[in-house]
Amino acid sequence: SILAAGATPVAIEPATALLHDHDYRRAVPGYPAGVQHLVDVLYEHRESLTKDALHDKGEISLLGHCSERALRPKSMGRWAEVLSAAGYRCRVVELGCCGMAGIFGHQVHNQTMSRDLWNAGWDTAARQAGVVATGYSCRSQAKRFADVTLRHPIELLT
Repeated sequence: SILAAGATPVAIEPATALLHDHDYRRAVPGYPAGVQHLVDVLYEHRESLTKDALHDKGEISLLGHCSERALRPKSMGRWAEVLSAAGYRCRVVELGCCGMAGIFGHQVHNQTMSRDLWNAGWDTAARQAGVVATGYSCRSQAKRFADVTLRHPIELLT
């Protein structure tokens, strides 16, 4: 396993990382700790990004996965600091759920509510220039309802 090899597993998707933090540990006695959130690893090494910050790379708007914002409120601030270290002017946008909510948004009987949740704020925010989103479900919802391809913040650092 990754842990047995002495490496640290890192979860890119916030919902997956949260499963390791909360659900798996409750459901599986002795479930190993140690899966880190991508943003925490980047935050620990943000000073190495400052060499890229010599030029202003422009303003971006950061949209966070609703579970990530609710269960790890420090994550958005950490993303903003990481992106700032890399030369971006980062604005964290406060939004509710995008309406995907796991498989909820895919279920036929939830389609209207899923779209209503999307329209409550995400639709307008996702259509702006320079938007990135931490959640896979959020990015999927943007493609599904607005035909917009949102990038993950890590894509700005590559």
